[in-house]
Amino acid sequence: MGSGDDYKFMEIRDAIVAINMKVNLIGVIIEFGFPRRTKGTDCYCAVKIVDQSHQTPGITANIFAESLEKLPHVASAGDIIQLSHVLNFVGSTSFSFVRDIKESEHVNLICKIVYMCEDANNGTLAFVWDGTDAHPISIDTKLTDEISNAQQLGPLVLPRDVLCTLPPVGSILRLIFDKGIEKQSLSMLNTGKWMKFMNVLCEMQVGSFQIVVTTFSKLRYTSNEDNTIQLRQRSYEERLASILGRIPFWSFPSPLTTTEVDHNNEPFTTLMDVLTHSKVTAKFKCVVRVIAIYPFQAKDFRSPEGTYRVRLSLEDPTARVHAFLYAEDGDKFFGEDPSIDVLTRKRNKLLGVSASEKNEASTRNPPWVQCCLKSYYLDKQDAWGSRQYRIFGTRLVASD
Repeated sequence: MGSGDDYKFMEIRDAIVAINMKVNLIGVIIEFGFPRRTKGTDCYCAVKIVDQSHQTPGITANIFAESLEKLPHVASAGDIIQLSHVLNFVGSTSFSFVRDIKESEHVNLICKIVYMCEDANNGTLAFVWDGTDAHPISIDTKLTDEISNAQQLGPLVLPRDVLCTLPPVGSILRLIFDKGIEKQSLSMLNTGKWMKFMNVLCEMQVGSFQIVVTTFSKLRYTSNEDNTIQLRQRSYEERLASILGRIPFWSFPSPLTTTEVDHNNEPFTTLMDVLTHSKVTAKFKCVVRVIAIYPFQAKDFRSPEGTYRVRLSLEDPTARVHAFLYAEDGDKFFGEDPSIDVLTRKRNKLLGVSASEKNEASTRNPPWVQCCLKSYYLDKQDAWGSRQYRIFGTRLVASD
């Protein structure tokens, strides 16, 4: 393109069909990515622009420069940018839902940043969500390791006032950043904003998925008017309005036959609903998985006086909690005076352990069960700080 052509600008509508040609554009930025370094010596960022000739979905331009300072400094969506000598080529990007992710895979996601904070090493830690339920994790441990597993409540251990700001349905995942990510890029993150996360890594942390932004990932802000975002927001609102919306997605279509509850007519709630309920003492009905039991040995479930005292670690797509089975609630749950062998088989059924596995290392997948929970406090002077949970009105009907 000659110097005279530097002052000729093309509308985006026409530039789209000018494949493998260099064009000049002026557009309004609707999405912008973090500036970052390439594998070589250059730096780059990406912007998506529109103009009056092409308002949706826009086109994406990758901009390269010798240094971060020479890249465009975008203040916010809506800024106007002039681009010269843009080479147009064909490309496409598909996006997955959180419910589709698998361990050790690189994916493209569209998520909302629902909370940000600093981690223990003064690094940036974010939590992201798209309204769908992450796939339940198969648990790879020896049964003899259950004591240590029972202590873990996963990565979403946040103060109650923070939890109350989070969505009540859908999995919330930790988002962490590799050391190579520029600090100025992290400053662009904002709670409450939807973003496109491209080529991010899914990995496991404390039995839950977390998303890793690497130096090969791309992050872009996008408008709330984007069709993909509106689809996710609309699906979330429809789920909230549904009578079955608080039942985990992955519990369908299998019937919940492992347990029975006394309060069948009560609506289901998520564990996030339980954690953020406005009253300290309340009753709930949930669909959960029992991921650990303490004490683990069935012979230790009862005190020398015969009183049940068992703690179950419960999980659903939104959170994990410890809940106790005590005294008569334990009698109802396990049945009238079962033998140790029967208790062991019931425990294994609840934990998703097959009869052949016993104490060997294995992969187990606990079944979804319904249970009734009630919250209570231990210290009236610190009701919220001493809040606990107890299972009641629930019966295990697994075969003996």
